[in-house]
Amino acid sequence: MSTSLLYWNEKLAKSQPRIIELAYQITAAKTVSPLPQGSESFTSFDAITQAQLDAYTGVANDFLTASFDATAMGTDAFGGVVRMSGSPSVTGQAFSLLKMEAKLMSGTGLGTIAERGALGATGLTASTLESACSISASGNFGFKLLLTGLDALTSGLIIVRFYWISK
Repeated sequence: MSTSLLYWNEKLAKSQPRIIELAYQITAAKTVSPLPQGSESFTSFDAITQAQLDAYTGVANDFLTASFDATAMGTDAFGGVVRMSGSPSVTGQAFSLLKMEAKLMSGTGLGTIAERGALGATGLTASTLESACSISASGNFGFKLLLTGLDALTSGLIIVRFYWISK
């Protein structure tokens, strides 16, 4: 979401993050549907192969499969990649990923809430079950969430927010 406000101090304008919010409706155990349909991301509850990552981003080794291997995407994990360039391309729009905030809403009236966050500078650790986010050299986002009980849920909502600075 952006506003038409112009900052008189250019440093403020260059340091205010944009926010991308992606929402996923849990439709069955380990199954989500993006809200709205067609929202741009590649997600999984299980290990992601290098071929899948490369095909989605259009860049060889933009993210390494070790960040999304069977250990990293173990029990109660959800993760993926957000392509910031539109169609597969070597030029993503993002310059800096500051942080990620995630919320899992489940139960009656989506009243049970679990939240996680991660700093972008920390990055994704290979073969590690964690909540983390990273920006690739091409300007795309990678993320992993560890949310207790996630694999067993058959309904609910996952909301992921990325705070980023454009090139």
